Amino acid sequence: MDRIKAVRIIAVAVAVSGLVEMLGWFFGVQALKSVLPSMVTMKFTTAVSFFLSGITLFYIAESARGRASVAQAIIPVTTLMVMLIMATLLASSLFDLKTGIEDLFVEEEAAAVKTTVPGRPSLVTMADFIVFAAVGIGSLFRYRGQKHHLFFSGVFITATGVLALSGYILGIEYLFFSWPGVSTGMALVTAILFELLGAGLILLSRAF
Repeated sequence: MDRIKAVRIIAVAVAVSGLVEMLGWFFGVQALKSVLPSMVTMKFTTAVSFFLSGITLFYIAESARGRASVAQAIIPVTTLMVMLIMATLLASSLFDLKTGIEDLFVEEEAAAVKTTVPGRPSLVTMADFIVFAAVGIGSLFRYRGQKHHLFFSGVFITATGVLALSGYILGIEYLFFSWPGVSTGMALVTAILFELLGAGLILLSRAF
């Protein structure tokens, strides 16, 4: 299997997973929002961002294959939406403000597990999506060092997913970024999807 095809499969898996998580919120299916009731939920804004990021990754792969026309129309929209959502959430975290984006379309209960503010994802989740959106914007251009940008961004995103997954396996909350009063924990499924997104970028770094 060639790298581009593998990336496209990863992209579809991430986008579909994000969509399924969104449906889990709309229909109140707890098993979709979090694997177990005692675990951190994937926030709705995170699910939306994975859906958009999966689409972005797919069209970055298309661009790498030489099909840039559609990618240039879609990537600016998807990356701008992810950047806007996550940058707003990050600002609300840093300045201790509630913007309302935390309750976008759905509202999370106040007693959500390992959650500092209902509907607000982990600080590291926000950072990962902002890094990914920056890569998406960069993919619209050809510039020196692009391969390194893709590779190191992929390594960073994958590493956060691996670290969070390790935290779940070892039972160490700080490793999945659950920092009381500072950051909501990263959901288990979120960690897995970040590993996939990061792996997709690493594979793409060899295609540009």
